[in-house]
Amino acid sequence: MGAEAVIDQIRRTRTVTSPDGETFPIEKHGIDAAEGRLLSEFIATRPDIVRTLEVGCAYGFSSLHITSALPRREGAHHIIVDPFQSTD
Repeated sequence: MGAEAVIDQIRRTRTVTSPDGETFPIEKHGIDAAEGRLLSEFIATRPDIVRTLEVGCAYGFSSLHITSALPRREGAHHIIVDPFQSTD
């Protein structure tokens, strides 16, 4: 499933699923659909962007939008630093 399909599913079901299959309801999205599209389109139109840094992750909407714009760029990677995360 591609990033856009995952984003749509999360927005539609208002839940996220952990790697072990546990489902968690979400109360509020980090960014809305229009903001997410703007973010991914901005990165997609700038081929010089190969490294991105994100502070804070929450449910990962921004992360999904950012990484969906980077997959075929040589050397591209995304770093996330979340000050509220205490586990992997």
